[in-house]
Amino acid sequence: MVRQWYLLNGRLLQRIFGQITFDEQGLSWVLIHHFKLPHIWNKPSTALLIKTPGENIENFKDYYFYIDRDLHRTDKLAMRNIFDGPGYNDLYEKNYARLCLHLKKFAPTLNFKDGDNLVDICQTVYHFLTQKKGA
Repeated sequence: MVRQWYLLNGRLLQRIFGQITFDEQGLSWVLIHHFKLPHIWNKPSTALLIKTPGENIENFKDYYFYIDRDLHRTDKLAMRNIFDGPGYNDLYEKNYARLCLHLKKFAPTLNFKDGDNLVDICQTVYHFLTQKKGA
């Protein structure tokens, strides 16, 4: 069931965002190459890397989010919960910044109408990036 969930999510994400890559073996990450950003950022899109809990997709506390490290807001407001330095950012050397975004709940099912999916997570990330000062 989990592999099928990832494959269905991959197809859905590809329809929405275009190019995506995901870990087909370990099911531990998904990369959206061109995630559209709110207009307050210096670029129209970023790579969005989502680390997932692999087989344990219901474990909403084990999803982690990363964006391009060179992003900044054009309105000059600081985002308190984006870590672009080496502290609290295990992908610093790969040029990512880590979002300190924690999902409150996530209930995935194969039936996307009844359960959550990675598009729901992308909507949460987008909303997070629209906030005035971060969460």
